[in-house]
Amino acid sequence: MNWGYKIMLVYIIFVLGILFMVYKTSTETNDLVTTDYYAKELKYQTTIDAAKRTSSLSSTPLINIFNDSLEITFPKEFDNKLLKGTIDIYYAADEKKDFSTSIVTTQSNFKIKIPQRNKGLHEVHLNWQVEGINYYFEKKIFI
Repeated sequence: MNWGYKIMLVYIIFVLGILFMVYKTSTETNDLVTTDYYAKELKYQTTIDAAKRTSSLSSTPLINIFNDSLEITFPKEFDNKLLKGTIDIYYAADEKKDFSTSIVTTQSNFKIKIPQRNKGLHEVHLNWQVEGINYYFEKKIFI
């Protein structure tokens, strides 16, 4: 094989490599954490205030994982009080693994079922309200 064929072979390998990289980048998904991030950013001061109120409690909510369920234990200040809110569980790598559920309880323990497809590092966001006062807590968990 002479040097002309070797140069042509190098160019062909280079072009195939570039085409492969173009294909791979066009099939990647870029999921945002949330679709309405700008509107949420404008209201973020209320989240900061709610997080400060949560840190001033006797303890922060405890989040434990048992088999296929997530158990949340709220501080003792909320025993026998009506607690309303939401639990948002985010998986940064795949928007399809995110899920959210609402809370309405008067007990300090709350359990939710975790879908089997959700394995990996998640971020739990707790928003709740008791007697008209908002609270917020977030924690990273590995399912």
